Amino acid sequence: MTASPMGQMPLLEVGGQVICQSGAIFRYAAKETGLSGAAGWEEAQVDMFVSGIDDLQTKLWEVRFERDEAKKEEKKTGLATFVPNFLGNYEKLCGSDGHLVGTSLTYADLAFFVGMHDVLKHSAGALEKYPKLAKVVESVKENKGVAAYIAERPESDI
Repeated sequence: MTASPMGQMPLLEVGGQVICQSGAIFRYAAKETGLSGAAGWEEAQVDMFVSGIDDLQTKLWEVRFERDEAKKEEKKTGLATFVPNFLGNYEKLCGSDGHLVGTSLTYADLAFFVGMHDVLKHSAGALEKYPKLAKVVESVKENKGVAAYIAERPESDI
């Protein structure tokens, strides 16, 4: 196994070169597969959405893995305010074509789909007030590659 340049996981090795850090790996893979958005402003918007989704996922994980019940309840209360604000902002910024940015699938759409998994699992109607975001989730779900993966993946709580 190749050593990580920073002593951390995850890492990606391509052609004998190694990088680590999730964000760097995501952006590299997105550029290599045409999922990073058009160069320039659209690419920056994709990165903006993904960074915000990271914030959401961090808050969700903090609640999920908090062992102290009092702290967990406090974090749930904070999440109850954060999530509607987050979704409201994303709804305002979201494109109308079933994608957060532009008119084709980007890694921001994929990240949003994954980030919303836990939210929708616990609150199926979470996107009722956010039709553009609901359309993003449906667009990702209908993507042939994503649909095939979902059909074949093992069930997991994570």
